[in-house]
Amino acid sequence: MDNLYKIAVPVEPPVLKNSKQMRMNWKTKKMFPVASDKYKTIEKFALDFIYFSPRPKTITVPIHAKFTFTGPWIRGSGNVPDLSNLYCGPEDWLQKARIITDDNQIESHDGSRRIYACDICGNCKGGKRIKRKNMCPGPKKCGQKTITIELFEFIE
Repeated sequence: MDNLYKIAVPVEPPVLKNSKQMRMNWKTKKMFPVASDKYKTIEKFALDFIYFSPRPKTITVPIHAKFTFTGPWIRGSGNVPDLSNLYCGPEDWLQKARIITDDNQIESHDGSRRIYACDICGNCKGGKRIKRKNMCPGPKKCGQKTITIELFEFIE
């Protein structure tokens, strides 16, 4: 299976579902969800990064997407987002950047996973800095936050 597209976006994986705020349309008196400012900032950076990186022509075939989310999470701490909630952002970014025509093209997510940044560096344990505290900025400022996106042609 050949890679149709691969990119590592250096952003903290956002959760779109939990980032929405409710706003009121005063003319119609109806409430509607709007993404938070933090999410919009991450999305703008990610779209610029994707747009100005080498890119293929727009992919129109059904695809298999593999996302690897590396975030400032500590295993077992309760601050870990659901993997299914992490998919929404990158899928929308691929569509907005015209890498894919529609996120409905994604037929599978096999192989997608979360990676806990504190497990990689080994300097943070349970949110506390130990021994080499000058080397580890802590989970919230960890420099290993990325979303790796790999797209393959979907074959049943």
